[in-house]
Amino acid sequence: MRTLPDLPDGAVAALLAGAEALLFPSLAEGYGLPPLEAMALNVPVIFAALAVFRETLGDYPVYLDATNSYSWLETIAKNMTAGEGRGENRQARKVPGWADHFNVVLNCV
Repeated sequence: MRTLPDLPDGAVAALLAGAEALLFPSLAEGYGLPPLEAMALNVPVIFAALAVFRETLGDYPVYLDATNSYSWLETIAKNMTAGEGRGENRQARKVPGWADHFNVVLNCV
């Protein structure tokens, strides 16, 4: 692992677009922009099974128990060897923008 501080947005997008997968074993999360960015770039995502991810990402990610390291290892290995990460449920999707957000808010008011 290497730390790459202060990268411009374009460099971060290029790194993410070339990634084999985005791993997100978070135990708690507010909204999570990296998963949405990965989804928009059609990057396979392997995430902890948190309600926020299920609500914002639907069936796009592979969901795992964040505390089960064996299932993470097995899923990562399967993704790397079988190339299954960009399968039928893994087609790039539109990331919601501010207009989408405000449309939801206005519909609730």
